[in-house]
Amino acid sequence: MLEQSAPKGLGHWDGVAVAEGIYLQRLRSWCVSTDAELAPKAAEVVGLYRNPPLNARVLSVDENPSIQAVQRPKPASKRSAPTSAGSSIPLHSRANQLRLCGETAVHGGPFPMHARQPYNHRQRFSNVAKDLLPEVRMKDKTQAQVASLTQTRDTLVKLRTALKNKINNILSAQGINLAKEALSSEKALKEVLAMKFDPMVEVELKVIVDQIRSLNKNIAELEKSITDEGSKLEGHKNLTSIKGIGSLTGSILLSVIGNIHDFADEGKLAAYFGIVPRVSNSNETEGSGHITKRGSKLGRTSLVQCALIAQRYSPYLKTYYEKIKARRGTGKAIIALARKLLGIIYRTLKNNWVFADFPNFVLAEEA
Repeated sequence: MLEQSAPKGLGHWDGVAVAEGIYLQRLRSWCVSTDAELAPKAAEVVGLYRNPPLNARVLSVDENPSIQAVQRPKPASKRSAPTSAGSSIPLHSRANQLRLCGETAVHGGPFPMHARQPYNHRQRFSNVAKDLLPEVRMKDKTQAQVASLTQTRDTLVKLRTALKNKINNILSAQGINLAKEALSSEKALKEVLAMKFDPMVEVELKVIVDQIRSLNKNIAELEKSITDEGSKLEGHKNLTSIKGIGSLTGSILLSVIGNIHDFADEGKLAAYFGIVPRVSNSNETEGSGHITKRGSKLGRTSLVQCALIAQRYSPYLKTYYEKIKARRGTGKAIIALARKLLGIIYRTLKNNWVFADFPNFVLAEEA
């Protein structure tokens, strides 16, 4: 297409593709467009870059087609866009955000010397993109500290799980198969140490059991601190009035959510938790897939655990879960249930609700 003449009345290619060594016939992969006006549109865009109007600024914005872009294996690339004066403006692209791909300013002559300084170029991009970049949510001191404690606890829990799996693997190699969660008690750990094996195996088991005991103690200490400090967070009483959300998980959820008034509706909160469908757009085609999994993984895990417990007590949630499960399967039903509970959490915090009887959705009377 670039080697053909541009449509009448539109910008011209001016041999830009061939001059840059671009030959479309050599490409092995193509992105096919169903837009009948693709050629005129592309010609007009290139024409604006090659021959822009006097005193005009051309800005090209490339927006990721999906909610969350795939993280690139390499750092952000840096390119340069030519200007009418022969100089160049550095361009920066980065995954997972809106990418400003180019800016060409024409002043009817050469650029002034100070415009070639990198600082001014970055400032120019900052001024152009200030209304496009996302805002950063700042949490208060207590919320940030509780969030840090929950992350540390999550790391230790995963380490403890890995050590328990190691013990199971060692015992399985000796012909002993333990039930799942059999190593959760101190009694079970003592029984493992009482077993007779080769000296090296016994040493390995002793070291692992000692580490598990130490982790149990540290995790219990962290959970106590999280519970004590989390109970001071605004909305803790509201969340724990929901049957299925305990003091610990309530503290974790509040540390993830922060200020509920930062979210205009429950859909925004669901997107923040990453339990909304991934959306991809291409021309006039729009599709959705699995959840985005953005945000805190610990927050999603806690939410799912609370949802599965809450549906045991709430007839409304139980009916909703079974209906989705019969139609779309267990996995999608669990995510739908978590999304439903998150909506209840949002309205509970937003409206300052406290439940007297959550299964029947009865609110406590205000004192």
